[in-house]
Amino acid sequence: MLSSSLLEKVKRNPIKTAGILLGTFVIARTAEKIILKKIEKAPQKDDGFAFGTIRHSKDSITFLLKEAQGLYTIYRDGKLLYKGDKSEFTDKGLVPGTLYQYYVEFTEEEKGISKKYGVQTATAVDQKSENNILKDLVITTVISEEEIQFKWEAIDGIEEYFIYRDQQLIGKTKTCNFKEKIPSTSKEFNYQIKAERPLLLSEQGSSKTNSAIAGVLGIAKNDTSKEQTAQEEFTLRKKIGPAEHLLIRPEANRQEKKDKNWLVRYTTFLKEEWIGNPNIASSERFFKGDNRHYDPEANSYRTRTEITYDAEAEEATVLKKTAGITKAYDEDKHFLKEERASDEGIEMQEVIKNEDFVRFELYHEVGNPLVASPAINYRLFGTFYSNGTVDFIGSHDQAPCHEVYMKEHDEKEWHTVHQTDNKGLEMMAPQTANHLWRYTTFTEV
Repeated sequence: MLSSSLLEKVKRNPIKTAGILLGTFVIARTAEKIILKKIEKAPQKDDGFAFGTIRHSKDSITFLLKEAQGLYTIYRDGKLLYKGDKSEFTDKGLVPGTLYQYYVEFTEEEKGISKKYGVQTATAVDQKSENNILKDLVITTVISEEEIQFKWEAIDGIEEYFIYRDQQLIGKTKTCNFKEKIPSTSKEFNYQIKAERPLLLSEQGSSKTNSAIAGVLGIAKNDTSKEQTAQEEFTLRKKIGPAEHLLIRPEANRQEKKDKNWLVRYTTFLKEEWIGNPNIASSERFFKGDNRHYDPEANSYRTRTEITYDAEAEEATVLKKTAGITKAYDEDKHFLKEERASDEGIEMQEVIKNEDFVRFELYHEVGNPLVASPAINYRLFGTFYSNGTVDFIGSHDQAPCHEVYMKEHDEKEWHTVHQTDNKGLEMMAPQTANHLWRYTTFTEV
């Protein structure tokens, strides 16, 4: 039976451990063929949207409108782009991999019919990110007075997507398309699209080798299954504003829109009160956990980063970073020593700043200051748009707990962006599957 620490096993008997890993890798290669055979891409039936379909390129977005007797009107970010009866319109000169929001209206004057749609979509890119497939995934949201619809690009290896509204499961789909009758036009909603896929189908480094090692780590731990360590998780989250607000014709909604200033707080923590040291030879048998649940204001944590965004400042994004104190105890839980981890592995850089948006990247790698162990790793890519939209794309180990919140500077309440539980500290090993997530707001047009 493998020990709970793969590194300890390698030290004790490196030849035998290498043999186990090689054998598991061969099994993984065989399993790969079986899994690939089982995964059949469901036909992506394109029913389009109520007004037609949308085509994306890296520098344009084209509306293929349904032919009808009437006039179409299209606005982007409050600016009139098109008004006419032609069935095709292309918005050109756009930035690759960028979100855009439209107001589309169809008027049939003879029948006195007027239909309105709020649309959030994006331009494509030449080559998608290898670090996080969600970063360049084109997701389109269309809202009307009757329904809300989501369409997204397929992700290889995912057989089924599960849809949640305000934490409640409301449906599942094998296609990349979901719509429902809108519950209320006066309320805000939070939608989530969740899915999983085998690590060996991932872009996460050498996924075949990682999948094999992840399987070994899963076998070695009683509280984590082999499948879990080799299963990549995805969460797409959309915050949707009230339809009655999104469907106001821009020229009738002339109130001045000011850039929003945001505070984003990203915290990692351990829910448990005590964490056992897998190295049984160590005198440091236990570490103190944070002993808490999700709470944006909690003072106990492993690490915390805060990003301040001020559209008017010369430096639009500012990073504040702190690491918690790690405390070690003996087998009787008597205190031995404590030390604060270094925060040198936390860095942020501003990628792009222009009049339409500010983009940043945050890198995080912080280890246990008392013993040799895998570091807490995550990466966050974010965009603050001048129209108030926020788009965050993240990836992290499936341990420890991760929580992300945001609020405007003058707000008292935090808004939840992302929360995930600790799946076991062995999930911090580089070869195990990550959790990939994306959070986007659609509250303005």
